[in-house]
Amino acid sequence: MRPQLLPFRFSPTTLASRPGNVITGLVSTRPSFLRRLSEVFSFPGLFFYIACLNAVTFALELANPLLVEWIRLDWNAVFRGELWRLVSFLFVPWEDPRNPWAWIFIFFVLLLARLFTQVIEATWGVAKASGYVYLGILGNILGSLYLHLITGGSGPFLGGAALLSLSMFLAFATLQPNVPLMLFFVLPVKVKYLGWVAAAFVVLAMLGSPILFPFFALSLGNYLLIFGPGTLRSWKQNSQTTKRRADFKGKNLPETESFHLCVECGATELSHPELEFRIGEDGEEYCGACLAKRKSL
Repeated sequence: MRPQLLPFRFSPTTLASRPGNVITGLVSTRPSFLRRLSEVFSFPGLFFYIACLNAVTFALELANPLLVEWIRLDWNAVFRGELWRLVSFLFVPWEDPRNPWAWIFIFFVLLLARLFTQVIEATWGVAKASGYVYLGILGNILGSLYLHLITGGSGPFLGGAALLSLSMFLAFATLQPNVPLMLFFVLPVKVKYLGWVAAAFVVLAMLGSPILFPFFALSLGNYLLIFGPGTLRSWKQNSQTTKRRADFKGKNLPETESFHLCVECGATELSHPELEFRIGEDGEEYCGACLAKRKSL
């Protein structure tokens, strides 16, 4: 099957949800007040519309090059009462509109923004996806304030919509790691590999200037908050599985003794060789069928 450049159509039934993430927990386990609050602030296509306004500002900058100076996140101006900058910084263009290639870049940014928005909203729902974007905006504001404080008000703002977009891309790459994108319109690359490359650049930037660690941690805090606990849990489960396999091989058990045992139904890899076995959040081992039932409860 020929890989698609931008596969826009995703069915919610085919997208694997992420149980146990922070947003899901807040909405599903807290009182109805928080659920109603999340519905009030739900904004379908929020990130895509932010990208669209970014493109509008990009075009308007041709007519008025000083426009960016009025909307960038200048904390000295914010402290003087120009509070709109706490939102308008999201619309600061990434490129110079006088560069013809920048228009092509903006076009593909809009396509990718639409793709990321559709996938994340189909996976989490509009309320949770909107919450993720709001967390990203708040993290960017706090990261900018951190830079302002450590530089004495003289440092540039390095984030804005760029790091918000990066957090959306990382979320997309985590939720749909095997979706192929055409790199340079020629090479099909799974998006998870592109996500690793993007994360590597962030790590290298922090290693080159450790003072930027809090900045990136705040600006990408929405991704770390939502996916960090699940990633750590997955690493722990993988290490436990590796240790159990090593113990199993060391004991040299007879062929009639099983390695896997589902604590729910008692199935083993010998009695049900077609099943997969995983460690649940409680540390117990379950077969795939029982684990799916527990997650659906």
